[in-house]
Amino acid sequence: MSKPVSNVEHYGYTEAEEKVFHKYAIRMLIGFSLLYIFFYNGRQNMNLAIPLMIEDFQVTKADMGIVTSALFWCYGFGHLFSGRLGEIIGTKRFIFWGVVLSALLNFIISFQTSLIVIAILWGINGFAQSMAWSPGVSLTNKW
Repeated sequence: MSKPVSNVEHYGYTEAEEKVFHKYAIRMLIGFSLLYIFFYNGRQNMNLAIPLMIEDFQVTKADMGIVTSALFWCYGFGHLFSGRLGEIIGTKRFIFWGVVLSALLNFIISFQTSLIVIAILWGINGFAQSMAWSPGVSLTNKW
């Protein structure tokens, strides 16, 4: 006798393996989403500090615009490299180091007294934050 053919395809997994796969796929998706929410908020935190920084550093809004745009330019430019570097280094490892660098740079920036140093570190932070999106999308696609 032949076995009845099921209408459900498991794509090479047993039914138990597929349940485990889906459990970890959902965890990965939610985990990456939460991680990226923190990255996104990390890019927007400067908006709260801009009025105080203008007052403390005695600079114009245009000067602060240059400082804050450093992150966004480096973030955008970093996407040119992050996808390929994530493939070479490994997506999870690359995302991990992006998180560590961004957190460290945000901490270091909080102690700076020079607007030029803040702009440079903020730009490097932009590149560090770009280390998450392309490899993260690749990682999500694999799941």
